[in-house]
Amino acid sequence: SAKSVVNEINLVAVESCLKHLQSVECHSTRSKKLLHDLGVLAAKSKYLNCVDLKVETDVYEFLEQVKEPTVRISIRHFHTCTPTGAERLATLLPRFNISALSLNLKHCNDVLVRTLVDAITHNTAVKILCLKEIDLTETAAEVLGHSLGQMLALEVLIVNGKNGKNNHL
Repeated sequence: SAKSVVNEINLVAVESCLKHLQSVECHSTRSKKLLHDLGVLAAKSKYLNCVDLKVETDVYEFLEQVKEPTVRISIRHFHTCTPTGAERLATLLPRFNISALSLNLKHCNDVLVRTLVDAITHNTAVKILCLKEIDLTETAAEVLGHSLGQMLALEVLIVNGKNGKNNHL
């Protein structure tokens, strides 16, 4: 019983320190639970202003926990988005200030690619956008092409087609 009281006191101290967290950086994890927990920590921080994720799992686990949309986020996705993950990501991306985004869309169909492209291009803060193994159909290319003018911060655009073919806009 005394041990649990000590743990509760330590937990309160840790949570108090985390409220002042300003930056989260996560590299090379495949753990959805870890991303979820980092998101919970980030949501509790009053001063968080920067998140850098270089992960091998769906990032929506993190984003769903973060309620403050003013946080600047960089996402470098090192695994292929699942269709479910891409759908959830498409609903979350417009809420956030995404500065860099790299996604592998190998398993995303035409409709999902268009939805993601539309969600991404509504985020005018994106400086670096990399879409890998994308099936860039004429319609998706048109959506991306029309939206580029709205993405005033965009400095780098990389679009790699499926099977190593490059797509040209």
